[in-house]
Amino acid sequence: CSSDLGPPFPVFTRGPAERRAMTGPAGLAARRAAAAANQAQKPPAEKVKIHVCGKYQDPSFQLLKAAAEHIATEKEFVEAIVQGFFETQYEQHLRYVVAKFGGSFCQSKPSLPLIYAET
Repeated sequence: CSSDLGPPFPVFTRGPAERRAMTGPAGLAARRAAAAANQAQKPPAEKVKIHVCGKYQDPSFQLLKAAAEHIATEKEFVEAIVQGFFETQYEQHLRYVVAKFGGSFCQSKPSLPLIYAET
């Protein structure tokens, strides 16, 4: 075997510009610190209001209500406005929302809950 052929497999070396990905608890702490520093540099987010309207007895309304309230508790810039109605009250409120906003709200059905966000 002659020595001038080099190794039988390629040899890769790391240059100074390459960095290894940090894993484990040290990596998690570094990512959290970087995220906190990045968050401190961002301007405060604009307040978002999530409106959920529906009938009390509708299971999908209850699901959307729980989801909106959860998001509002997790994110400081989100506010949940939940309005539960009985059948006739909901239909009246839906007509009010359609008249107020128009546009795609005209397609909303009284049989389904209504959810929208505004900034």
